[in-house]
Amino acid sequence: MKRGFLFILILVLIFAGCAPSQQNKTGYEGDFAEKGSDTDIASISNTYENTDSGEKEKIELQYAEIYSNIFSDESEKATRVVGKIEGVPVTAKEFELEALRVQAIGSEDVYSVAWNRLEICIYAKQLAEKYGISVDEDAMKQTDQNRKWIEEEKNGRATKYIHDLCNAYSMSEDEFWKLQYELMKRQLLASRVKQYLKEHNLPEMDNVFILSEISDEEYVVKTKGMKWESN
Repeated sequence: MKRGFLFILILVLIFAGCAPSQQNKTGYEGDFAEKGSDTDIASISNTYENTDSGEKEKIELQYAEIYSNIFSDESEKATRVVGKIEGVPVTAKEFELEALRVQAIGSEDVYSVAWNRLEICIYAKQLAEKYGISVDEDAMKQTDQNRKWIEEEKNGRATKYIHDLCNAYSMSEDEFWKLQYELMKRQLLASRVKQYLKEHNLPEMDNVFILSEISDEEYVVKTKGMKWESN
């Protein structure tokens, strides 16, 4: 199996509002994202950056389970708004989902990096709407090609692995591929907007110029005060 391909495929931190529906859980009130809880991103003890290929599948499955726990948490603590980016509210669980991906790939200053990534994603979406940029068709085509590659893989290992991931994510295969589509759309959109800005001599997507603020004290601490208020 092509590990490089699956590595890209499995990093499924999605943009706010793009996830398929899952069964809601309400039992995490009070412990959401706290140390030792099943929504604690720091419980990923190893990362893609410092482990061998034989351990990556274990990390990916652990990532999927934590992702599912965070995404399906509908407690007040998880759904509270912790900040805004260009006027768009960001909830605690949206922030934690972005931070989870950053944690898994081994970045430092996880929450600061995650906030910067959310800034770019939200701003790119707004610019795409402003300039009439759409990547829906291309994203669907690429996702369909990826799914076909998995399903036609001769020894069946990739298919079984996707099945195991779906179980970890608590979703069907169709929901899983919808998730992949949203991630692909997010990646293509950022690239296409960047290209458009360059071709038309417009300012680049720079975090310095993106209006954002973190208004929740817990996340001010988690980001070490970074981006308490910008611009």
